[in-house]
Amino acid sequence: MSVLENKNMPVATASNAKQAVVSASQETNVTDVFRGLIDSNLENILEQVPSLDKDAFKRLAITAFRKNKQLQKCGLMSVLECCLQAAQVGLEPNTALGHAYVIPYGSEAQFQIGYLGLLELCYRTGEYTSISAHEVYAEDEFEYELGLTPRLVHKPSDEPSGDPIRYYATFTRKDGGYGLYSMSRKQVVEYAKNYSKSYNSKSSPWQIDFDSMARKTCLKKALKYAQKTTDLAKSIAVEEHETIVVDAANG
Repeated sequence: MSVLENKNMPVATASNAKQAVVSASQETNVTDVFRGLIDSNLENILEQVPSLDKDAFKRLAITAFRKNKQLQKCGLMSVLECCLQAAQVGLEPNTALGHAYVIPYGSEAQFQIGYLGLLELCYRTGEYTSISAHEVYAEDEFEYELGLTPRLVHKPSDEPSGDPIRYYATFTRKDGGYGLYSMSRKQVVEYAKNYSKSYNSKSSPWQIDFDSMARKTCLKKALKYAQKTTDLAKSIAVEEHETIVVDAANG
């Protein structure tokens, strides 16, 4: 079900969603159509995100839409839904902050959280004392072990060359908990292809900044079974449609 579907919603009907793919000849006024779609659904959007600054939401959504001609060819409802997803987790889409992205994928848009966005969401909880993620090069000294006593040692080379061969992320919590996870470059690529429909899109953060997205992937893996607030758990699960597991005490 569409996240904007509501029996009282005045515009977001199936017929309106179908009209969302706009030809190149209509691009001059498609931004006005998108603006109208936002206006017609603001009441429903505010019901889902009561604390939303509607003017800021509208400005960010229209700016993201206007700057990407490929998004203008996507279903307008799918673009709006992605902007709503960003608002629900409190991240700005398609800005210089690199927190979140609304990406064209064929005739639909896809929402994706960036590495810096995931860091922002973690630190907002106030539960983490440190979070780090790094690349590993062939010349580096690197040891990684799982089990009852996980261990990770990384001594970077002064003269790395080529692309990174591995990535990893670690975190520590105020309650003494910690976690770590590492993936090879091949594993990251396979993961991205499986979970990001827009992986091959020129607008995808995977194509724009692969290393950053690889670090984010390792951090998501490290956080997967850690205690999390409800909001953070939802944010991590949103891209993969995973079952949300939260720490009831912090929910």
